[in-house]
Amino acid sequence: MRRSCCSSESEDKENVGNYGGDFIDPSTHTIFFAMGPAIRRRAVLPVIQNVEFMNLWTSLLDIPRTQNDGEEHLVDLVLKHPKHLHIPPPTDIP
Repeated sequence: MRRSCCSSESEDKENVGNYGGDFIDPSTHTIFFAMGPAIRRRAVLPVIQNVEFMNLWTSLLDIPRTQNDGEEHLVDLVLKHPKHLHIPPPTDIP
């Protein structure tokens, strides 16, 4: 019997710290639908990681992007009028 990561027993060492699925397995992928004035009709993105959505939200809200692990212009494939926003360098927190 396979236990979830939230199991009270700690015997399942291979499943610690995640939800138990393989993110590479296509059966665990999410389908994301979007429509609106800024979204291209029938646009299809390749398989992306969740970090890419941050760049989509900042483009849609027309706010500066912060540096992250996403591909800078990947979400432009879905936008009608992509904006290449400046990504400021990271700042040190005193």
